[in-house]
Amino acid sequence: MTPSQNMAQAEDALRRGEYATAVTGLSDYLATGESTFRARAFFELAQAQYGLENYEAALDVLSDLEDQYPSEDWPQIPALRGDIYYALGRRPEAIRQWDRAWEEGSDSDRQFLRTRIDEAIDELT
Repeated sequence: MTPSQNMAQAEDALRRGEYATAVTGLSDYLATGESTFRARAFFELAQAQYGLENYEAALDVLSDLEDQYPSEDWPQIPALRGDIYYALGRRPEAIRQWDRAWEEGSDSDRQFLRTRIDEAIDELT
């Protein structure tokens, strides 16, 4: 299956760094109630909000995603939440989220997270 044209356009906007366009397109897609690609749309919406530095909105979207899929343990969610907390200057919370992503993720996820964790730990006082 492939996403709808509107969602595909929103994903293209996200890849190009056109975050406001992505937010609009992904929000519109989620408003349809369509269940296909719903989790993906939520996550990408959080990424777009993060790109706009709308950190609280991004955290809200991640919470909504977890509420709708409570039995899933995707490492991408705590990884992005860690990035958001880091951007907010909340290093301990960032490290906790990255640690959660570490536990849920694969070896390739861990390689990605190691640098973030090490840098954040070095910044703690």
